[in-house]
Amino acid sequence: MRFVNKKTTELSVLEKEEICTCYAEVFEGHVKPLLDFDSQYLNTCLGYSFHTLLTTDEDEIVGQYVVVPFKYFYKGQNMLFSFGADFMIRKDHRNDFKNVMGLCGESLKYSKANGVKCIFAFPNDLSYLLNLRVLRMKEVGKLHTYILPYKVGDAKPALTRLNIFSKLFCVMMLWLSKFDGRSQHSETLIHRDRSSFNDTRYKWFNPEEYKLVEEKDFTCSWKCTDFDGVKAAFLMDVYPLSAKNFNRAVRKMFDAEKNNVGIFLYVGELSFNPISMIKIPLKYAPKNFNFVAQILDRKEVSADDVFNINNWDVNLSSYDLL
Repeated sequence: MRFVNKKTTELSVLEKEEICTCYAEVFEGHVKPLLDFDSQYLNTCLGYSFHTLLTTDEDEIVGQYVVVPFKYFYKGQNMLFSFGADFMIRKDHRNDFKNVMGLCGESLKYSKANGVKCIFAFPNDLSYLLNLRVLRMKEVGKLHTYILPYKVGDAKPALTRLNIFSKLFCVMMLWLSKFDGRSQHSETLIHRDRSSFNDTRYKWFNPEEYKLVEEKDFTCSWKCTDFDGVKAAFLMDVYPLSAKNFNRAVRKMFDAEKNNVGIFLYVGELSFNPISMIKIPLKYAPKNFNFVAQILDRKEVSADDVFNINNWDVNLSSYDLL
């Protein structure tokens, strides 16, 4: 068995197809078309991602770990804080622990050698322990979910008769939110380089699914998708992030999608309580959005800073969790 490091731009079409085939075998029921592969891993701040491949002695690809680079500002310095994605090993090679640990270790060395200071991820509950025990991640926290239950019956069919009341309640919330004048905003300690982020992030997968609003003093984005069998609209990002702008974004999303969906959501960390949405306590959240990270350069990046979720500019747009 061998480990091979390559940038996306160095992979041949045949290698990409092998990786996509491996993906379909490992993540049963899921596929990654070649177009999605390219759109996700080439549309980055560097124009490529970092791939560590596990191959047989006959050069067959049976595993991969990808690190997707993002530019973040940390204490005023522009650094690579990158996303760890698609850790996979085909079942017939998974029992050899050297393959698992070797793939992880080689990827971390490759990433660090290319200037990555920190790797973060959002594992689901099934892969959460894998991230902690094998990929050597540590928990940053769990992202909160905020909801505007316009048609409560969409989430709970037994409550369909209450839709008229939930509609009135939500319309009242949105009306009241117009009077929220909290316009103060400040950058978190660890925040995205917006120029490179905006240039690349919404070119992933199916770009037409992202709804973008770009105005002189404000931008926001959302996406409509099925969530646990319920058609929902997810507010993905708001910038600059203030209570006033957040409420404004929710109203824009609502006006655009109220005839198509009945549930409106936001997943992320807010330093304020919005009037336009209700914060769901973590123990009642419909899904755990786990947030983990690993520091690769401890000389430049502090653990106290990284493992405090309030220091991060983080939400669904940080990576497509849907």
